[in-house]
Amino acid sequence: MNSIIYMLIYILILYTFHELMRRNIKLALAICILSLLTIPFWGNNLSSPFRIAKTLSVIFPTLFLTLCRYSEKYDTLKFLQKPWTSIAFFMIIGINILEASLTDLFVTKNILNGLCGLILCITMPLPKNNWLISIEGNKYTNIIVNNISIAWIFLYTVWDICFVYGENYLFVLSTVSVLLTPFIRALINNRKDLWISARAYTLFFHLLTRASLGDIFSNLMNSSNLYNVKFLNYFSYINFTLHIIFLIWYYKKVFYNKHHAFKA
Repeated sequence: MNSIIYMLIYILILYTFHELMRRNIKLALAICILSLLTIPFWGNNLSSPFRIAKTLSVIFPTLFLTLCRYSEKYDTLKFLQKPWTSIAFFMIIGINILEASLTDLFVTKNILNGLCGLILCITMPLPKNNWLISIEGNKYTNIIVNNISIAWIFLYTVWDICFVYGENYLFVLSTVSVLLTPFIRALINNRKDLWISARAYTLFFHLLTRASLGDIFSNLMNSSNLYNVKFLNYFSYINFTLHIIFLIWYYKKVFYNKHHAFKA
């Protein structure tokens, strides 16, 4: 019961953090830059070079995302409004999904969930005209993703939960909190376009906290008794079935309507 309460508290913290970063671009840039100063403290908290690389692979893209948001304000950053930035965001997410999918396929041997990740890769909104910097009423500058469906966001969420459950179940409850926050942000006011922003900043907060303070999450949100091989197998089968249904529906839309952009 305590774990559930801590999860709800953490979701609220993550949601608030994203809203602050989304609404205050100066604060977002300052926090991203200052996060680099915490690197000397990571040695005692991150157990391997892979974990350090994983954390850096989130911090630097988040800093890049924030600089792109600044490109609307300063001429010197106008080059970040070119099409290559949309391709870069697309590739960052795609590589992140592919990395986990290959881990499922060849390391943890969770084949079905690995295939789910590949389905997510081929059904992502394409970069052109979909990954944009947007100014909302002269107030907030956001990175948004157009034509992303709630169905895709939901499947990404359950796929990632299944991946973490199979790879390292000790972190599954904190992972659920981190993944549910962007999903909730997408549901509120039907702002699916803000999902990528929420995903980036909440993951940034989570990994930076782990790197700087150590593993405080597995104690607060204890999932040591949750692992069950049968449950993982059932989870993977259900997940794969949902992804196959989505894949068929998705490409039916694409081929029948002769365009990539659609709403769900």
